[in-house]
This record gives sequence, C-alpha cells and structure tokens, in this order.
Amino acid sequence: MARVVTTMASRTVVTSRDLRVLQFAVEMFGVPMTVAAELIARDPDSATLSARNAETVARRTAARLEAGRWARRLTVAGQVWLVPTGPGLELAKAEGQEQAYDVWHPVGWKLEHVAAAARLRLALEDRYPDAVWISERETRRRWHGTGARVRKCDGGLRWPDGTATGVEVELHVKGLHLYEGIVADRDPEWAAIWWFTPAVHVDLLTRRLEAAGAYGHSVHVLPGVAS
Repeated sequence: MARVVTTMASRTVVTSRDLRVLQFAVEMFGVPMTVAAELIARDPDSATLSARNAETVARRTAARLEAGRWARRLTVAGQVWLVPTGPGLELAKAEGQEQAYDVWHPVGWKLEHVAAAARLRLALEDRYPDAVWISERETRRRWHGTGARVRKCDGGLRWPDGTATGVEVELHVKGLHLYEGIVADRDPEWAAIWWFTPAVHVDLLTRRLEAAGAYGHSVHVLPGVAS
C-alpha cells in the first residue's frame, strides 16, 4: 500500500509513489504517460498491479500532481507528456541540490530522444541494480558556468567503486565530423561511454566512432526500439 503524503505547499494529498514518479520526471526533463505507467508498474508499492491498472493509476497520479500544481499533462505531437512545473521541480530537488532545475518546454523534434533515454534508464536500472543513475540535467548543472566545452551525455551510471560510465542515446547516426567533435570534447568524469542505438545502426556507429578516434567507447543495441 502506497504511503500517503500531504505536502506543506498544498492541501492536495499525494502518495510516496506519486513523488517518486515526479522525481523521475524531473531528472529526465519529463516523461510520456506511457513511461509514467511503466514507473507505476515497477514501483515497490505496485506489486499487484496489472499493466492496465498501472495506466489507470498513472492517470490518477498525474491528476494529483496537476491538482497540486507540481506537474502538467501536455499533448505534443499526439503524445501526452507529464512535465514538472516550477513548484514540482522545487519539491523534487535532490538532497544537497541548492537550486531547482529550469522548467522544460517539450518540442516535437526532441520528444522521441527524451522518451528513449527514459526507457533506456529503466532498462539499465533493471540490469544494474547496484548502479546509480546520473541524469543529463545533473551533468549540465555540474558544468554550468565553467565555460568548458564538454559533451554532456544523455545520462550515466555511477558504480559502487565510484567510477562512472557515460550513456548516450543515438537514434540516428551523424556525420563523421560531428563525432570527431564529440570525442574531442569528452567529459573526464566518464571512465567509459556506452552508446545505444537501434540494431540497424550499430555497425555504422561503431565505424564512425572508431574513425573519429574514440577510446573507451562501445556501441550497444538500444532496447525497446524497432530497427
């Protein structure tokens, strides 16, 4: 049974599960409602939920977050997204985070990539339960104001020994000259970088990275994406 939480900022009652969905959405910019349903289904408070029931609970979660003005449901390019608001970003700040992230405004050309990154995170957290996800927003905050020209990965994994692996989602292969810049601007935080791309692109992306002089990079099939 999900624990019930009443926040100080609103009379709206939300559950601890609702807040975990909000936190995930904050870290990933926003999530499609289909991913929100996956989060509900995977949550420890949802052990008995069917997939259909998870969709229903996700809609109720979104409604409570909207009622508290912590998130909005937006329809963009025919898909419904759950996007944290300013108060939601403030509520879901990570421990030690002084300033909330900026509000994200979804645009059609970016949505497929953001959704793929969210689903990849879920797959990697299943595969590597001892690792901690590092969001792109966290990486951007780390480099903000430094003036350094550094490639910000789509995410990363912090391992128990303290090392970290960068994670890149590549739905479409770019020209070689762009990878030359990406490789040159590598973030020293990453001991290795994993690229995830549809199976049809694996060989080409591997060749492009090798030609660009990449080291410590490896290419993997992006789970859950049709070739």
